[in-house]
Amino acid sequence: MPEHRDRMTRRLFNAHLACGALSPLALAQEQASNGETPKNVVQTGPNATKRVARIAGLELLSSQPIDVMKRFYARKLGFEVERENRHEIRFRTGVSSLTFKHSPNTDAFYHFAFNIPENQIKDAFNWQRERTELIMPPAHLNDSDMPREIVAFRHWSAHSIFFWDPAGNAVEFIARHDLSNASDRPFSARSAICLSEIGLVVRDVPQAASHLKKALSLQTYVSASPEFEPIGDQHGLLLLMKIGRPMAFGKGRTRAVYQTGVRLVSPSANATLKSYPYEFAE
Repeated sequence: MPEHRDRMTRRLFNAHLACGALSPLALAQEQASNGETPKNVVQTGPNATKRVARIAGLELLSSQPIDVMKRFYARKLGFEVERENRHEIRFRTGVSSLTFKHSPNTDAFYHFAFNIPENQIKDAFNWQRERTELIMPPAHLNDSDMPREIVAFRHWSAHSIFFWDPAGNAVEFIARHDLSNASDRPFSARSAICLSEIGLVVRDVPQAASHLKKALSLQTYVSASPEFEPIGDQHGLLLLMKIGRPMAFGKGRTRAVYQTGVRLVSPSANATLKSYPYEFAE
């Protein structure tokens, strides 16, 4: 199969970030169990140097009430609730955090991903399908050695699974095989190492990418097109996608702009995109 075909489909599917962990997930789990503020630092491999998770947290709108999101993420999936009130809820997601703010008059939906141990995509598949339906990928993204619902992103050396949450967000678990973060622990929500990507919809992808790369000291990851450009690296990706294009996975939706807060760990983490409700901060 030609490599460019995978790349084109990935533009419709969206993209990814990454991290590792201490032993290999001990650091994230220790921080969560101790109620510590995430340090956004993980380690990869037995003699690894420290890595920084580029996405420290996301703040997203939710059309669904807070108790609905809590039932899904905390009770069904098992993520720890860090903070909640009537209007918002924040979950611990490894060394990152995911916040939903209730906005009943919005139809906002997003794509975001969690990094998981590189050797646990089949474990994640078996675990997740007991809890939700999985999104079926196009046939040419199948891996003959994997179940049908597992997506093979060959040019990114990764496998993923996708599923919907109650607010209509396309959620992804991604195993990046170039990272030395394998684990022999049973898979669970605590296997999520960090948030690893967020989709951002813009009118002019190359222009927005050029601005953010300069403002945030980031680079294009692997490849780009006028309709899709991932910026960052395996420790964090902002996925710039062209407005109005069909949303991956169907449901008859097109990509649209919605308020998004991104907390980054970067030498220069503060930036804005003029005329967009996107906020980048430390």
